[in-house]
Amino acid sequence: MTREQKQQITSLRKQGCGYAAIAKTVALSVNTVKSFCRRNGLNRTFTDVSAPVCPFCGGALVQRPKAKPRRFCSDSCRRAWWKAHPEAGVKKAYYKKVCTYCAKPYIVYGRQNSKYCCLDCAHNARKAQANT
Repeated sequence: MTREQKQQITSLRKQGCGYAAIAKTVALSVNTVKSFCRRNGLNRTFTDVSAPVCPFCGGALVQRPKAKPRRFCSDSCRRAWWKAHPEAGVKKAYYKKVCTYCAKPYIVYGRQNSKYCCLDCAHNARKAQANT
């Protein structure tokens, strides 16, 4: 990538252009433009000139260059916000299963290979297997 291309990417990104449009203009791949922007802190849009604020306390956020954008000002604000908004979490890992020991249907979160509905069923199944 030439110096002129780098300058052109920077100016176009600051004007609010997207990665695909920039890539077409400077004759580079979209992924090359994306990684250059990410390495140089140009991956955030510049249309919102207001300073970002913490959604819990409303305090100003200090964004570090070349780092992932911060959403909360501190860990305590992050924990308090998520405690107050549990519905905001994306929970896609619910699985409907049938217990292999007691044949009772149950729903489990996050353990796709779960076999038993509770610890008692797991313990009893191991006992039964050991006795055979």
